[in-house]
Amino acid sequence: MAKIAIITPVILNTPELVNMTLNFTKSIHSRDHFIKLFLIHNDSGPLPRAAEFKQIMQSKSMDIKVIHNGTNRGVPYAYNEGLYRAQCKGFQTFILGNNDVLLAQQTIDQLYASFRKNDYLMLSAVDRRPELSPDQLQTISRFPADLQSSARGFKPASDYAFILFSKTTLNLIGYFDEQFSPAYFDDDDYSARLWIAGHDSAAFTGAPMIHLSGITNTSKPGRICTHKKFRLNRTKFVNKWGCEPFKSCKPAVQHYYPHPCNDTSRSLYIPYGHQ
Repeated sequence: MAKIAIITPVILNTPELVNMTLNFTKSIHSRDHFIKLFLIHNDSGPLPRAAEFKQIMQSKSMDIKVIHNGTNRGVPYAYNEGLYRAQCKGFQTFILGNNDVLLAQQTIDQLYASFRKNDYLMLSAVDRRPELSPDQLQTISRFPADLQSSARGFKPASDYAFILFSKTTLNLIGYFDEQFSPAYFDDDDYSARLWIAGHDSAAFTGAPMIHLSGITNTSKPGRICTHKKFRLNRTKFVNKWGCEPFKSCKPAVQHYYPHPCNDTSRSLYIPYGHQ
């Protein structure tokens, strides 16, 4: 049995965002592993409906830890804080999970099993919209991988909406680069560092999810970014890597500029306050 920490940054300042996060929490299942949900609450004040979150996790024999960040320092900071806290509690396997994701009953177990059998340093679930509705996702007990595809069940573009990796990955690649706050291009930067270091990532078709359309991209209540912030972080990425992001390893290693500052041995971003 593995201990898996799910790290989920949230801002819960509207009833819609609270309900969405509760639905994500309800969809977390594992028959084989111990799960602890680290909710990074990027807002002032107490967590809304905290008792409901705790009750949901306890009903599944799982645990929950709410980490309060009084001000919103951005998604990469929240990821780093969650990764640091999870390691302090002895976790060596991590999932970064969006709160606008829904999972099938076997998603986590199948994702972990595939990760253990293969050489990818990061492995994500696959978004099955519009092929499946949320109700269909919950009623199907097992999703076989697409073994007829050229990649034998894998897609080259991993999805940071729900992605699994281990402490080995963290030791090799480091933490997330907090200059990409409040959001956007932090995941592209992490993949770039992974690929330039000679490793690969993928999405496993046997681990389905439904990603309910990026609340951070489209909603003011999410307060994650504005169009100006998106353009600013894209400029930061281009300045760092020499071109726009690629979504798979092969073109990235051909075109990204391997500047010394992108050497993974010098890229161990330590969460602020924990140096």
